[in-house]
Amino acid sequence: MDPFPKRSRQGILELNSAGVAWRPSWGIRRERIVFADPIESLEIRRTGPAEWNMKKGGKAYGVLAVPEFLVLVCKTERGVLELAVSGTDVTLVRTALLH
Repeated sequence: MDPFPKRSRQGILELNSAGVAWRPSWGIRRERIVFADPIESLEIRRTGPAEWNMKKGGKAYGVLAVPEFLVLVCKTERGVLELAVSGTDVTLVRTALLH
């Protein structure tokens, strides 16, 4: 069984001294995924047309700053996981994943 979701799912990324884990924020199946495998490579890319519901950044009502979401592509020996993260949190999440 593939350890990672096959399609985009909204969730909560937990970063703490014990490690990194992800869990769905809603739904019947709330399986938690713990990042125990070492990350072989990590790339950052902009959201594409397939991620139509991700914020592209800019200003709401011409005043409020809306952060751009970026996608962290994490490759492990068990598979590939893509995490959509607010641009302001990319450095924090990247550091936690590679630590």
